[in-house]
Amino acid sequence: MTGTIEVPASGALASHRCVGSDEAGIEAASAVGLRTPPFLAGSSRVFQWGSLGDVAEGKPLTNRPRAAEAPAKGYEEQLYLPWWGWIAAVLVALVLAAIFYMGDNVWYRQAPLFLFPLMAVAGLWWLGRIRLAVDTNGGDDRRFHVDDAQLPRWAVDRIEVLRDHEWADALSVGAHPLGFVIQRPWIRSGVMIHLDDPDDPTPYWLVSSRDPEALRNAFIGEAT
Repeated sequence: MTGTIEVPASGALASHRCVGSDEAGIEAASAVGLRTPPFLAGSSRVFQWGSLGDVAEGKPLTNRPRAAEAPAKGYEEQLYLPWWGWIAAVLVALVLAAIFYMGDNVWYRQAPLFLFPLMAVAGLWWLGRIRLAVDTNGGDDRRFHVDDAQLPRWAVDRIEVLRDHEWADALSVGAHPLGFVIQRPWIRSGVMIHLDDPDDPTPYWLVSSRDPEALRNAFIGEAT
């Protein structure tokens, strides 16, 4: 329920739009000379404002209940496909649809001309949906987010930056069967985060990144 409270202060009419709170608000309002709106009489839902003292003195009400602040992001990245990948995928889908079509005007042969490109776009969007982020709350409170997975700073031993052949080796001959791997073939670099958590059998996180140095520095708290 929302409403307007009239404040008779210095002959001026002040009003404030506010939200329901507890019944103590009505008693406090009466103590400073505020008139309770008729539609609130006998109701357990009453109003809350920033400062009753400011209301009584006719000052503007600037205080607002603030939502909880989200953790500060020290690094953010989305593993989206580059523009040329989208064009190439749509062209391949159109070629396949044309082969299936073969000049036949039957509806089920024409449908791939629309369905194949849409399926290609949907698949590429799904592949590029992964978002990386580092919450910079300071110290061991930092957390690394990979989509819905989280890794706290205190569980990390060290972080390696890998590029080119080192990145390829980590995905092939150097791979561990229990490693947590998030990689995209259009990104040729990333980080290997070695864990130091006796309760977690995962030896490392291997994650693609276009700027692995910035990701590592944000996670371990070093200036870039």
